[in-house]
Amino acid sequence: MSKLTSGGKSGIIAGVLYGAIMGVNYHFILVYHKSVIMQIITNSLTPNSTFTADQLYNATLYGIIIVFIILGLIVGAILGLIFGAVYDRIPGKKATMRGLVFGLIIWVILDVLLNFRDLVYGVLYLIQSLGIGLVASLVYGYVMGLIFERYMKREEPIEDPFADIMG
Repeated sequence: MSKLTSGGKSGIIAGVLYGAIMGVNYHFILVYHKSVIMQIITNSLTPNSTFTADQLYNATLYGIIIVFIILGLIVGAILGLIFGAVYDRIPGKKATMRGLVFGLIIWVILDVLLNFRDLVYGVLYLIQSLGIGLVASLVYGYVMGLIFERYMKREEPIEDPFADIMG
């Protein structure tokens, strides 16, 4: 199995786990910050809107876990392919360490750099979001590295016991 294939497969599995972690945690963040989020939803609704703020909040609250798992699967596969492509250039001796480094890089790009738009929800929300993202990204990287290593071990060539005899 090539490194790209191993990366893609391990990225899918780790991505689903990442999505589950993020989805469950964001569910609780939405519950904790309900008043702020409800105010933002209410302010963004037009007077002739089809849905109420409560309906939109509840749909988000109950759909967020499923959405994160699906996104984790898709993004996990893409990032897994990238991991497989750059595997030899990532620092570390073991795949799990390389996965952790990759997870940290992904956290900086996807969470730290792109999450500052979330300041509209408040600093506490941003800090919670960054903390959850760090944990989920490190879990993603470690699990992906662990699975990647197992896929790659399956592909190690088996030595031919008759190679010396047959010449």
